[in-house]
Amino acid sequence: GAGSNPKAAEILRRYLAISGPADTAVRELRAFAAETGIDLSEPLASFSARLDALTAKGLATQTLTFAADFGRRLDYYSGFVFEIHGLNSPSDEQLVGGGRYDKLVRLLGAEAEVPAIGFSLWLDRIARITGAGA
Repeated sequence: GAGSNPKAAEILRRYLAISGPADTAVRELRAFAAETGIDLSEPLASFSARLDALTAKGLATQTLTFAADFGRRLDYYSGFVFEIHGLNSPSDEQLVGGGRYDKLVRLLGAEAEVPAIGFSLWLDRIARITGAGA
């Protein structure tokens, strides 16, 4: 159809298919960038630094999942986004979700963006899987 670009669509499809353990995803993203000629050096450096910081805090990054097709469904998010799911919760439901939202206050009328990050907790879900409040 008009405006279609099969090559661009295939590249996007390949990118969106990248998913798996975060440390493995870094290698896959680097290979994808090299194969396509897309410069991902800056976001990959940030992603790697984030994983290094998590490792330094004692978190096992191989238990974290990266999914290129993941995104928060709210327009004000402007950077890193995340969800935390319970391994022992029904349907592996979301317990925490959030991310970076520098654009939010500007969308609400401020003259400039304000660096911000936040998250929501589903306390009822957390209580259910931990047995708290039972």
